[in-house]
Amino acid sequence: MAFSPRRRTLSLLLETHSRMSKLSLDRDQIDQCRDQAAQIIRSIIQNVNRHTTLSIERSVLRMLGVEGPLEEDSKEPAPQGRYPLVNALLD
Repeated sequence: MAFSPRRRTLSLLLETHSRMSKLSLDRDQIDQCRDQAAQIIRSIIQNVNRHTTLSIERSVLRMLGVEGPLEEDSKEPAPQGRYPLVNALLD
């Protein structure tokens, strides 16, 4: 009895997942890596918080191409009708 191509693909995916989920990693080493990553992130966040403002963040988002309005979800119209998408991301 031959399997359909879809069933063969599913079987291969399950085999791959099964092999990938059996990594024998040292749990203590994983915890140590996570702790070190948290320390790195803390120092980066502190640095960013000292050197940025909402205006800078809005400008960077606009330079990355984030633009356009976000329509209000409420049933009542917003005072200007629309809300800048960059503001929605930063709020």
